[in-house]
Amino acid sequence: MQSTFSLAESVPGRTLRQARSAWLVALTAGLGAALFVYDAPIGLNWTLLLWLLAGAAALLDERGRASLRRPALAASAALALPLSLSGDPVLQLPLALASLWCGSIALATTARPLPGAGLLLAPARACATALAECARRAAEASRLAGSAAPTVRGLVVALPVVALFWLLLASADPTFDAWRRAGVAWLASWSFAGQTGVFLTVAAFALGVCGTMLRETPPAPARAARSASARFLGQVEAQVVLAAVVALLALYFALQLSYLFGNPGARGGSGVTLADAVHRGFRELTLVATLSGALTVTLDRHTGGLPARARLLAALLLAGCLLLLDSSWVRLVAYDAGYGYTRLRLYVAAYMVVAAVALLCLALELRAAID
Repeated sequence: MQSTFSLAESVPGRTLRQARSAWLVALTAGLGAALFVYDAPIGLNWTLLLWLLAGAAALLDERGRASLRRPALAASAALALPLSLSGDPVLQLPLALASLWCGSIALATTARPLPGAGLLLAPARACATALAECARRAAEASRLAGSAAPTVRGLVVALPVVALFWLLLASADPTFDAWRRAGVAWLASWSFAGQTGVFLTVAAFALGVCGTMLRETPPAPARAARSASARFLGQVEAQVVLAAVVALLALYFALQLSYLFGNPGARGGSGVTLADAVHRGFRELTLVATLSGALTVTLDRHTGGLPARARLLAALLLAGCLLLLDSSWVRLVAYDAGYGYTRLRLYVAAYMVVAAVALLCLALELRAAID
């Protein structure tokens, strides 16, 4: 078992709650801006976003030393209200800029009120303050996340595995295939880059605003004790990877309940021929089953042995793979009944039997160390 040091124990609980609140507001604001503000006219979307930033800043500001903070935030929220009531862009744009300017005054104000010239430079000063605070909070979060490093590594490993299995299963399920095509179209469009840029910009600014408003500065935590083992993959990472793949197969089976073991090619009006019914994703299903068995053995070999919870997840994964092979077997039997046997189809059937036996043997070995 990898030894990890919980960095959160060295930071007060109240400070951790404040940091979580700041990150939650930042991610919510960034996601809302990417979905509802990007490439959209000024209206209720801008009003809600500005209210979110002003309200979060007011709730997190507990210092009470700067007299202009609360009135400036109130003015920012008040100026944001007419944005949703007027459809005239000539009026909306100045109101939006005025709302942001009042909010920047609240952010740039220190214990002493800003002088007259400082009021004009408040937006530039607020942006510099927010960016500096965002960088400090990001560095702090990376240190506080030391104890979560195994989970992060597990997610990094699970992402390409799940993506590969998703692409393979998309050949057997029309819903998966539709999601794949929609994802490819979104990535190929310019909106992906634009929405990502808006999300990062707004989230960084919101994090800087919320971090600046916090009264206490979290202490620098101690360094995490490094594990004596130099393994990149540990038992936590193995559990994350197996859980991700099991969840993907569960989603696939939920979408395939109506025709997983049926024969749509034999039903009139289904729009699926008998050849299509057996060939749709057949190779991909058997490949996913084979790769899942190899994944289980690899994780056990390179993590020093799977713990009890990971073995349960591996057993569920192998059970799902046996269902995939069973589905492929039913399709192959229906195809052979319609078109007869050939040498190639006999080899395919033999491979499926061998793969099923290998997965059963692997499932039995999960009771102890995999040999």
